[in-house]
Amino acid sequence: MMNAASTTRVITRGYGARKYRIDEILRFLRQAGFTVVDWYAPACELIESKSSALDTEAWNRWAHGAREVAEKLGMRFSQMHSLELDRSLGEDHMNATEIMTDNALRAAAILGVRDVAIHPIIMEPRLRAFEQCIKYNVSRLRKKAELAGALGLRLALENMLTKRHFDGRQEWRFCTCIEEHEALLTAVDCENVGYCFDVGHANYTGTDICEAVTRMGGRLFAVHVHDNDTFSDQHLIPYQGNVDYEAFARALAHARYAGDMTMEVLNAANGMPPEMARHTLRAVYEAARHLISRVQYYCEEENGYAI
Repeated sequence: MMNAASTTRVITRGYGARKYRIDEILRFLRQAGFTVVDWYAPACELIESKSSALDTEAWNRWAHGAREVAEKLGMRFSQMHSLELDRSLGEDHMNATEIMTDNALRAAAILGVRDVAIHPIIMEPRLRAFEQCIKYNVSRLRKKAELAGALGLRLALENMLTKRHFDGRQEWRFCTCIEEHEALLTAVDCENVGYCFDVGHANYTGTDICEAVTRMGGRLFAVHVHDNDTFSDQHLIPYQGNVDYEAFARALAHARYAGDMTMEVLNAANGMPPEMARHTLRAVYEAARHLISRVQYYCEEENGYAI
């Protein structure tokens, strides 16, 4: 059964800029209708302090507490968005981020997560260095896959997007196209490594949604769902931009995708008074339910099976 899920980053702060704790975020999501959650690890409050960010036990305690709250609310965590590694910030940043990423993976296992969305890394901004990117990412991802496998997790490599200039030029970035995505997955060659298809990123880069999902096939572990106008990565509620969601639903049905319909509508309810936030989050939930119904339609009408 396909579930409606949401990132925890859909609401991270309230009216007056007060930052919400994970228990408050979960209650907002549950009131909206969600029972399945995608933990956005880069926004975890532990990262705000260097001492807690590098403390494995602090992450474990946080995860046990978050899972307890979720279970009391009748919710579960199914996915995590990994931390992002930026090579341009220097060696110390990279080393610290790798420690935090491993801590987050262990925390994800405690939460009950199955799939971890992870970004392929670029070597240098604007530098077209495909072979170097393959070599670096394969080495890193095999190490992460080994840890993830020991924890019962799968890694889902996300399709990326690049910077676009007003004159129409686009800077090269590794894994913005399906061919590079496939090349990386093939080179990593780990059973617990597959794809995360971000339909908003695909819309921004002009990727053929049907072709990409079809080529990912049974290695498609997760999806990130949001909308944009193709000019910026806006992470809007579906149908607020110009993503072809009928094509997306049909492609998921043809690929027999069995994961969650995970909304990655970022900061949609931030800064709102609670009652306004609840209405906005309900709209995100209803968008997920509608998309699931469209996938079900194509499964039954065109493919002869149910999800």
